[in-house]
Amino acid sequence: MGIIRLKVTALISIYLFFAQGGLQVAAKQQCEECHNECQANRGHVLGYVTPWNGRGYDVAKAERGRLTHVSPVWYQLKASSGSPVLLGSHDVDKGWIADVRGQANQGCQTPKIVPRFVMEMHPQQLLEVLTDAKPEAIRLLARECSGQGFDGLVLEAWSLWHAYGIVQRHFMLIKSFVRDLAKALHTQRGHSDNPLELILAVPPVVPAQGHGSPGFTRAHFEQLVKFVDGFSLMTYDWNIGASGPNAPYNWVEANLKTLLPACLGHSCHKIWLGVNFYGRDFTSQTQEADVVLGHDYTRIVEQYQPHLHWHEEYREHVASYKKDGRQHQMYYPSVEAIQARLTLAREHSFGISIWELGQGLDDFMKIF
Repeated sequence: MGIIRLKVTALISIYLFFAQGGLQVAAKQQCEECHNECQANRGHVLGYVTPWNGRGYDVAKAERGRLTHVSPVWYQLKASSGSPVLLGSHDVDKGWIADVRGQANQGCQTPKIVPRFVMEMHPQQLLEVLTDAKPEAIRLLARECSGQGFDGLVLEAWSLWHAYGIVQRHFMLIKSFVRDLAKALHTQRGHSDNPLELILAVPPVVPAQGHGSPGFTRAHFEQLVKFVDGFSLMTYDWNIGASGPNAPYNWVEANLKTLLPACLGHSCHKIWLGVNFYGRDFTSQTQEADVVLGHDYTRIVEQYQPHLHWHEEYREHVASYKKDGRQHQMYYPSVEAIQARLTLAREHSFGISIWELGQGLDDFMKIF
C-alpha cells in the first residue's frame, strides 16, 4: 500500500479508505445502525474505564449503546493482619453509573456495570485468601457488588497467581475459589434482575514474545468455563521490551485458535479478545517505549507529519518519523486494525474487551 505523508485531519480519516474488501462501506453501514440494534445481538463488548483517564468516563456514557459491559477500575483486594480488606469504594460514582445505564431501548438491555477488583497481595496472603480466608474474601466481594447495585465483577488475580507459582502448584485451590465466588454471585440479582456475573481477566494462552510459558491454558479454561461468565483475554502488550506491533494479528488469531476447540458450539461467547486503544512509540536507540494515547498520537502527527505504513502481516499501522535526530516507530491502533480483530472475534462468536475507553481516537468506537 506504500508510504503516505499526511496531515492530521487526513491521517485520521484515511483509515477508512485503507481497508481492503469493502471495509469503508461495512464500517459506515455499521455506524449508521449501531444505535438502532441491540449490542447484545452482535456479541459481548466490554470497555474498561480508569480513574486516571477521565475521558473514558465520558466515552462510556456517549457510546453506551455499543457496549454490553463497562468495567470501572475501582477496587483493590488486599490483606491486613491476616484478613482480606477491600479498598476503592470511594471511587464509586453513582451518578455516572446511572448515566451509563440510562434508558434502555425497547428489547435491549443497558450496559452491565462490572467493576474490576484486583488482588494486591504477597504470596502467602494470596494462599490464605484461597484457603482459610476464602469465605471472608468471597463475602466481601459479593456483598460489595450487591450493596452497590453492580451487575457483577471482573477479577484480576490470575497474572499474580501465575507470577508467584500458585497456578502451577495450587490450581485446585484457584478452581475452588472461582467456583465458590461464582456461586455466591450467581445467587444474587443485579440491576437488570439477572444473576451477578463473574468475569476473569486472564493472560493470553499463547504468550507474547519472550514471556515464557503460558500462565493461562486451554485446560484451565475447560476446568473453569462452567462457573465463569466471561474471560477477558489480554491479547495486547506483545511489544513490551522489544520494538514491534502492539498485538500482531497472527498472534491474536493463534490465541483464538488455541481456545477454539474447547469452546466451539457452546461457550466461545465467553471469551473476549483484548483490544488495545493505546500504542507505543519506539526509538532506534532503545527497545523501551513511550505509551501513546489518542491525544499524544494527534500531537505527534501534527508536529512531525510521520510516514504511515500498513503492515499486512501484523495488520497494524506503523508511523515513522524523526525527532531530535532519532528515528521513531510508533505503533498505534487504527480503525482498520481494530476492525480486523473485531471481525475475527465475531466470525467465531468471541467477544471483545477494550483496554481502555478514552485512550483511542474518536473513530474507534464507531465500528462496534
